[in-house]
Amino acid sequence: MAQFTISFTVEADDEQAQAPVYRMRVATGLQGSDAPLGIDNGLLVIQRKMNATGEEYDEFYGVVKASDFKSMSMFRPEEGKSFYRVAEWNLVFYNLKTLTEAKELLRAQVNGLADDVSVYDKQLNNRFETFFSKDF
Repeated sequence: MAQFTISFTVEADDEQAQAPVYRMRVATGLQGSDAPLGIDNGLLVIQRKMNATGEEYDEFYGVVKASDFKSMSMFRPEEGKSFYRVAEWNLVFYNLKTLTEAKELLRAQVNGLADDVSVYDKQLNNRFETFFSKDF
């Protein structure tokens, strides 16, 4: 069996300030040796965008879907594509409530991904099917 992991490291810039800024490092992993082929620890989807002056920047998009492991590369987007996957990313929050909600959502999405990978793997491994009619 295999499991996905997601870890959070939170630091606050001047927590006593009227409006503290919270920085959360999100790191994903893969535990166990029975993961389906092609499944790895890069669970975070990043989108490369371009600003008005033509400079590229990367923005957190969300957690992968089971099919994204094959369609998205790790660390940088493939030529002609704007999405890629990573195992670590830093997020910034301006209040503790939003940070807490984001952690809960990320946990739920990683748990849902585990279910989806299981179903997706079974579909890939069972593509051939023969149906036999009743005897005649």
